[in-house]
Amino acid sequence: MDIVLTSFEMLRSPSKMYLNQHLSYFSIKHSFSHHFAEVFQKNTSDGVRVLEHMQNADVMPDSETFSYLISNSETEEDVVMYYKELKESGIKPTKQIFMALINAYAACGQLEKAKQVVLDPLIPQKNLNQIKCVLVSVLAAHGQLSEAIHYYEEIKKAGHNLEPKDIMSLIEKARSNVELDRLLLLLEELNDTDYWNGACCRIILYCIWNKDISSAVNLCKLLKNKYQSNELVTEALCDKHHSDELVMKVLFDKVFSLIDGSESSHLQACLELLSEIKDKLGLVPPKEYHDSLLSAHAKTSELHNAN
Repeated sequence: MDIVLTSFEMLRSPSKMYLNQHLSYFSIKHSFSHHFAEVFQKNTSDGVRVLEHMQNADVMPDSETFSYLISNSETEEDVVMYYKELKESGIKPTKQIFMALINAYAACGQLEKAKQVVLDPLIPQKNLNQIKCVLVSVLAAHGQLSEAIHYYEEIKKAGHNLEPKDIMSLIEKARSNVELDRLLLLLEELNDTDYWNGACCRIILYCIWNKDISSAVNLCKLLKNKYQSNELVTEALCDKHHSDELVMKVLFDKVFSLIDGSESSHLQACLELLSEIKDKLGLVPPKEYHDSLLSAHAKTSELHNAN
């Protein structure tokens, strides 16, 4: 806090002894903005107090300062107030401001207000899709997956793509309220092998939750083919059996190990899937993995019968 107030005093009276040949007004302002951000993140009331000092001394907050104020607002009223102050100050809102508005409204439970941000006429057209990407992530994080995919499709129609991590976020949030076809379309958008593998496993998990064994088998086949066609794997292993072992390891690490042991129906679906991929794809799980699932299923069934 002390270093922020020192920078503030230097900003207020740049002609004083603080300035020398190595220290310009702009470097002080940069230092102030940096430390103001740190103070505000640690203590909102301290940040507001410094802002009041600035306003009393006619030191104009910049766009970055307003971005921190909006991001750390605790009420919808504060979000509205700071954005109003920014516009009245004549500062041109940056894309970071609109991203902060989306996150702030969502944090206050105002998802409808967050969606309205992308309609703001002050958004530069070149930044609109980046800002919509933030909205997609926020809606997905708050369980509004259908809405998130709606905005994702708008982004696609405009000729843009989400980052792989954002696509992965959409897939990870899916439980039962999204059509499988939509998830498969999202999977097709991923070119990064690691993201693709992770997303494929997540959709297999989705299929297990929804007892869609046939689709899960098809996805396991895609995963197997992906590993076999991977040049690095082929060159390093030259062994189809070894690549199958890798597929099974990935499936157990990223799918079967995540199944809730209290859900007997999900464990039963896992066992059905294991039987199917063994018969149709030749994928045989290590005995210890298979036995652990059988044991978990037996215990869950016993508890269910006891009740």
